[in-house]
Amino acid sequence: MRVRAFLKPFVEAGVVSAGVLRDVLLVAGELLSNALRHATGPYRFSVFVAVGGVTVAVRDRSHTLPREADSPAEAGGYGLQIVRRLTGGVRTVRHSDGKTVVATVPLSASD
Repeated sequence: MRVRAFLKPFVEAGVVSAGVLRDVLLVAGELLSNALRHATGPYRFSVFVAVGGVTVAVRDRSHTLPREADSPAEAGGYGLQIVRRLTGGVRTVRHSDGKTVVATVPLSASD
């Protein structure tokens, strides 16, 4: 995954810890797999490091908002719960041609 290659210099410089990198990779994987599973392409993926943390954004062409599972019997929806736990929240920005799902992993993530 290119996220690891992008963040490697930040880890080496001590800006991003190994724990943050681990959490970012998990968040990116969950958001990307949700887009591939529930939406149509083209897809746009971005990741950037800012003062507050590492932000992951995935844009797709679906207007359906992401949602968590309502019960343990329901298939799927648990990845979003993991993302919320690691990031403190998920934000969705609506566009005329779809949406962007955004989540930020804080730089203080545990190792």
